[in-house]
Amino acid sequence: MSPDDVCVKYSDQKVKFDISIEGDYVYLTGNKKTLLFLSELIKAQAEFELDDNFFISKNRRKFNKDSKFGLMIIRTNNK
Repeated sequence: MSPDDVCVKYSDQKVKFDISIEGDYVYLTGNKKTLLFLSELIKAQAEFELDDNFFISKNRRKFNKDSKFGLMIIRTNNK
């Protein structure tokens, strides 16, 4: 399953998250479905061989309206 497939799978569900930074921590905040979406998205990107990165703009509807950051998932070639 590609990262795009995961987004389609969750497109009709209430998936909204927020990314914030406070001090030394990055917070990914969302409900149960949102965290499952994010975990599947990260897994899909780890296994997707056609592209090494996936980006979701903070302006997409999966983000809470006040979110200040987008999300970039990058798979490196390290084993």
